[in-house]
Amino acid sequence: MKYTFLIPVHAARVSRDGYRRGDVMYDHPTPIDQDGPLNRTLESLQCLDHEDFNVVLLLSAVAPEIAEDSEAWIKEVVSRARYRPKQLYLFSHSHLAKLAALIGPDVKQFSSLLDLGGYPQERNIGLLTGILLNTDVVIWLDDDELVRDKDFLQKLDEGFAQTIESQPVRLITGACPEGEAGSPIRVRPMKPWMRYWDKIHYQNETFKIVFMSEPRWKKTPLSHGGLSAIHREVFSIVPYDPYALRGEDMDYNLNARMFGFLFVADNKLEIRHLPPPRIHPKWLGFRQDMLRFLWEINKIKHQEKVVGMRKITASEFEPYPGRFLRDDIYWLIVQSQLVMAGEYLLRGKIFDATMALYNIYLSRFHKPLSQNAFVEYCALQKVWVALTDRVAKIAGRRDELFYTFK
Repeated sequence: MKYTFLIPVHAARVSRDGYRRGDVMYDHPTPIDQDGPLNRTLESLQCLDHEDFNVVLLLSAVAPEIAEDSEAWIKEVVSRARYRPKQLYLFSHSHLAKLAALIGPDVKQFSSLLDLGGYPQERNIGLLTGILLNTDVVIWLDDDELVRDKDFLQKLDEGFAQTIESQPVRLITGACPEGEAGSPIRVRPMKPWMRYWDKIHYQNETFKIVFMSEPRWKKTPLSHGGLSAIHREVFSIVPYDPYALRGEDMDYNLNARMFGFLFVADNKLEIRHLPPPRIHPKWLGFRQDMLRFLWEINKIKHQEKVVGMRKITASEFEPYPGRFLRDDIYWLIVQSQLVMAGEYLLRGKIFDATMALYNIYLSRFHKPLSQNAFVEYCALQKVWVALTDRVAKIAGRRDELFYTFK
């Protein structure tokens, strides 16, 4: 199989400018006056006992005004890498503009899918680069992760040769232990508000089932955005949902399952995750999680009978993310955000306390939640199929659409 690693890189303003209102939110973007962890990730690929693979750096700037500078920045950073894969490409804002021009005068019909401003948006662009490079399988890898297993791609070959529930495997995820000698189990300080929103507990329960038990390959309710391998049979027809502001990897699992594809966990496949500190307040990360879960509940509840799709249930995704797809989510939101607001007030952080309380309001009155999420996604999926067909027809002009590192 022809593999393409997709590595998202998020470029932030220079350190002295920091985050500004209106900037796209990413967990830990790299200021363009720093090198960041990218070269460490690229150098880790040297261990692979396999040379026939592509690597695409998907560069997203947090604001349009730094897009041009960010492209110059990443070229300079990569020039200092001690190892670069033989087939290393850059795709960013300027390349997306070229792609839009090649698609043709009716490109506006695809505008919701031709965007680099957010996690699900950049994921869809990554899938399109896989089509442009005639890839069989795309592999998502974050820029703060390391590949340590020389047989990594051979293990994927083995996985894609399997069948689960009489279906050929077309989606594979692996474990992402934190630290050089880490465990799939995550350890976080327990805050009072987390008693009512213990996401880490349910994630760990799921990790134990899918990554720390036999058999090697098994159907999984959870998938890692930092280690997901997606076959072209899937990504040519299943897009990421732009309304999944966070946890777009889990949402993709849900969407793929509606189209009959199962994500499979391989307990022998893993990378190392070395995340830097996150820069955004807890209430903001909570908000994105909350809105994503509410959108998924909406999507599941509004399912209709559609040819080529199957109805799914929230219970299929237990323990995680299924625990947060139950009807009692509003009670969890109210309790956790009241406690979080109280914690902020004790530290004199009035604005942050207000934002935590505002999460309760948004859980009921956030405008997109009034839409039919299932109908919205089905409409998007039809546009996606038309877009991937169009992109496949211009794949021969890929040299115009990437910057190739020498």
